[in-house]
Amino acid sequence: MDVRCAATRAETLHGVGMSAHLPPAIGSRVFDLGGGTTTSQLNEWGLSSGKIDRLVRDGQLVRVARGCYRLPSTAGDDYWAELRSDHLKSMAAQITPDAVAGFRTAALLWDLPVSDLPPHPEVIRPPRSHRPRGLRTVCTALSMQDVVTVNGIAVTTMARTAVDIAADLPIPQALVTLDAALRNGVRRELMTEIVQRRGAFAGVANARQAIEWADPFAESPVESRGRGELLIRGVPRPECNLTFCFQGEEFRPDAYWKGTGLTGEADGRGKHDRERWVEDPLWAERLRHQWFEDEVGMKVFRWIDREMRHSPDAATARWRRLAARPEVRLWVPPTGLEIVRRPLLRRYES
Repeated sequence: MDVRCAATRAETLHGVGMSAHLPPAIGSRVFDLGGGTTTSQLNEWGLSSGKIDRLVRDGQLVRVARGCYRLPSTAGDDYWAELRSDHLKSMAAQITPDAVAGFRTAALLWDLPVSDLPPHPEVIRPPRSHRPRGLRTVCTALSMQDVVTVNGIAVTTMARTAVDIAADLPIPQALVTLDAALRNGVRRELMTEIVQRRGAFAGVANARQAIEWADPFAESPVESRGRGELLIRGVPRPECNLTFCFQGEEFRPDAYWKGTGLTGEADGRGKHDRERWVEDPLWAERLRHQWFEDEVGMKVFRWIDREMRHSPDAATARWRRLAARPEVRLWVPPTGLEIVRRPLLRRYES
């Protein structure tokens, strides 16, 4: 397959990347929080007060209040695209003609979310082939039906990409991509068929479980990862993004544990406006939750991405304490409450 112009093609995907003053790993974390952060968080991630001041002077961070910062307006919505573009340009510049973009790099080519940006581009190469430097390579055979060309680059199909990620990553991280693949029209049956066709391979049990738990109604990486962390710790599987209609109002929680008075809400990327950590959007969201708890009598279990990444056991224990409350276990739907499933709009079917 012709990849001689792959670097040029990949470079056109999202344009020129932003300045490197702000470390990409930290910028990605800030973006996951909605574009805003605090001094204490930046210190925890290894930035001193002096470094923060220099980033502000260089325009890499904007100070909006004492101890509060945001990404510059030119970076907010585009920051992930710029990180993605840099990663793909690195892959395109180093990939060999006999290699195929795979795993999280393939997901990025398909514009699917990943739990974390891989430190090196990930490719699949045939057995006994040359191992390129600067890439993470997995040596395995691929059938023709598992490979297509995207922007001049050989890449695993979206379904095969999802299966490989399901086998390669822990289930919570894998669900970030699998949920999105289902949401974009990949059929669960096709992923199961690929697993069966491959036979015995490393991570097959992990892949089967992740595919079973994947949910196209999950709408953000924060939702997907949080749900996965709870599931692997024995929490029952919730239904995602049902709509609760009551007294002319609607409430659509990210998760609902059927038969109980408990719903779940993930706070993070995709949950509010770009500056959703500012008081007004969050305050409106909290008021909506308060109305839901007061009028419908349901409790809302809230989590953030940082909590699920760094202290999932504590988050699970908090869920169990909340689920054990009598008002949650013995909840009775009020008269007039309607729970409906809105149709899912898919980008394409495969």
